[in-house]
Amino acid sequence: MKSFSNELFISYCHRDNEPLRWVSQFVESLKVRHAQYSGRELNIFFDKDSIGEGVDWRRRLGQGIRESRLFLAFLSPHYITSPNCLWEWEEYLRREHSAARGDDGLTQIFFVKPDDLRAAERQTLVQWLREMEQKYPWFKTQPNQFSAETERLAGPFIKDINRRNQTANVELHDWYQSGEQALRELDAASRSLQVKTEGRDPLSDSRSFAERMDRLDRHIARRLDRIALADLAPGNIARSHEHFVGRHRELSELHDIMLTGGPQSGGKGMGGRGMIAATFSPGGLGKTALARQYAHAYAEFYAAGGTWEVGCEGAIEIGAALLRLADSKPFRQAAFWRFDPLTQRDQYLTPPLALSETEQSDFNRPRRRSSNTCDD
Repeated sequence: MKSFSNELFISYCHRDNEPLRWVSQFVESLKVRHAQYSGRELNIFFDKDSIGEGVDWRRRLGQGIRESRLFLAFLSPHYITSPNCLWEWEEYLRREHSAARGDDGLTQIFFVKPDDLRAAERQTLVQWLREMEQKYPWFKTQPNQFSAETERLAGPFIKDINRRNQTANVELHDWYQSGEQALRELDAASRSLQVKTEGRDPLSDSRSFAERMDRLDRHIARRLDRIALADLAPGNIARSHEHFVGRHRELSELHDIMLTGGPQSGGKGMGGRGMIAATFSPGGLGKTALARQYAHAYAEFYAAGGTWEVGCEGAIEIGAALLRLADSKPFRQAAFWRFDPLTQRDQYLTPPLALSETEQSDFNRPRRRSSNTCDD
């Protein structure tokens, strides 16, 4: 299985970290708060150095993205007009299902209102930037923010933002100009009985900021717990290949089919009677790779029983294929509990099959034996 040295990748525009070092202070506070909340250290990839004109930056940041589970993006007009930031977003999106074990590994920190990042229909990037200048005094456009390349990259990003706005995010536009001061006041405000009993002004009350930070702490900790649960799920499917990228749309659609109800309830699944989905296409287009990647990405949803690949080559009955799986070493190991030193035998949560050669060659025999046992 691929190893990940970082739980979190920080994606931001360096202009948003000047002059108050808002992002740097936020990241340091996040590490402290996560340790207090979860009792675990949060390993973060945070590139504090400005990216020069050399060719090395993509290699360095690309490696950081590949080795990080989750992605935290600090969004502003500077971010949406930075080709480097948009590249980081797209690069993580291609690998999200492998890294995050699902399609919700990306969390947004808004330095502007989320609606501000939705350009109006037929509104040019130049018009939108002028509008942001008027709305946010701290934002000033730069000459290179008007390039055709930036305009091309911003379109797909805005479409994804519209979808991502329905997932976890943290809005900090009310406090962004306060910088480190807001972080220093956070703890005192959250503990002050006087502040807690007075009326609340959402635009100035630091408790609102503290509550949003608390939600972020919980979200990251729970998301990492879900990843750990998926990592521990039993199964015989090869772990995700690091070069399996893209196809996030197909994986999300497949997951929706597996979880939603049947046609009578408006869904596309089996309505709770079993979850069956089929992929079909001409040979050689990656159906098997897609199915394996789905089992890897969403293993947490099947952690109790695990994810298992049933080899059907040469079998004309599904029962025969299932018998191969039930009698396989990985399947038996999944039920292993411990070695008992008193009896000098392995103990299992569920006793493994003990089949004769005749039963191994004919799946109908152990099936009949099981049926007779149930009847008794």
